[in-house]
Amino acid sequence: MITVLPAVFTEAEADEVIDFSKVTEKDFSKDYSNEVRPGYKIMMKGNFEGKFKITGLRGTSENPVHIINSGQVTITAGMESSPYPFLWNGGNQYIIMDGKADPKFEYGFVIKNIQPNQVRLFLLVANLIAPLRFVD
Repeated sequence: MITVLPAVFTEAEADEVIDFSKVTEKDFSKDYSNEVRPGYKIMMKGNFEGKFKITGLRGTSENPVHIINSGQVTITAGMESSPYPFLWNGGNQYIIMDGKADPKFEYGFVIKNIQPNQVRLFLLVANLIAPLRFVD
């Protein structure tokens, strides 16, 4: 199987921009309701610290969801007693997370403070395009 990345897009071309610098809550939970969104484009930027959860985000095998970074994006999972300090659930399908959208950064996405079993779950539901860095 060969994965060909869609072209990198600008903020104006994105279907959705998640700007973590504007998120005030410590519990970022986004449910995409299992609606199939072929070719949906998400740009993430800024830094987030807290519980992070995305559910029901679905692309198609021919036209996956494409998530890119704008600058360095750091997500530090909250470790309070929580069932999901960092969670991408099995309802997410056909997602490409591309950390090379901004070539000035070696790691476009840095994910901190997650447990090994959460990394396995994440890797099952997202197709990761290097570089993405997990940090203990």
